[in-house]
Amino acid sequence: MLDIGGGTIVALAGLVITGGKVSTGGGMYNEGILAATNCIFSGNSSSAYGSGIYNCSELTVTNCLFTGNRGGTLGGGIYSISNTLTATNCTFSGNTAYISGGGIYSGGTLMVTKELGKPRRRDS
Repeated sequence: MLDIGGGTIVALAGLVITGGKVSTGGGMYNEGILAATNCIFSGNSSSAYGSGIYNCSELTVTNCLFTGNRGGTLGGGIYSISNTLTATNCTFSGNTAYISGGGIYSGGTLMVTKELGKPRRRDS
């Protein structure tokens, strides 16, 4: 499990985070400002919150895969209690939580976007 401390700014790219098993934040626990790009969070578990990622600060995930993260009461893929969570072009598949938020549980500002690609010009 990765622990991002408060007051830090971290950018991660291309990491595979798998098999984490703790009470909160099975794959990652974030108290800083975190941007994760092209990362995979798979097969992590927690007994409480955030099997993939537990976020209590600012989190941006882009082109990430959250799959098979299990357990916890809330937030199988991501649990975000405060501040801002932005997820762009991410895939959430097969994540579970006992009460709510199999993919994402957010208690703060949540922005989820999916880019559909550039429009194509049709020639006559």
